[in-house]
Amino acid sequence: MNSAQGVAKSIGLNKICDELKCEIIDLTGDSIQVKTKQAWQLHISKKLDDYDAIINLCKMKTHALTGFTGAIKNLFGC
Repeated sequence: MNSAQGVAKSIGLNKICDELKCEIIDLTGDSIQVKTKQAWQLHISKKLDDYDAIINLCKMKTHALTGFTGAIKNLFGC
C-alpha cells in the first residue's frame, strides 16, 4: 500500500471512492513533458496521461498572503 492509499484509508476516503467507483493513484514515478503556450516546460506524472479527468480535493484553510489557499499546492510536483 502506497502512502496515498494509506492516508485515504485512514480518513475513510477509500470507502467513498469504492462507492463512486473512482481510483486513488500515487503520482510518483516517471514523468512526461507537456506542451504549453508559455516558454517554460511542464513535466507531469506519466500516470496522468491514462486518465480523462482528475479530481483535486483541498483542505479548507486560509493563508495570510493569499486569503484562501484551496488546492494551490495539491498538485505541486505531480
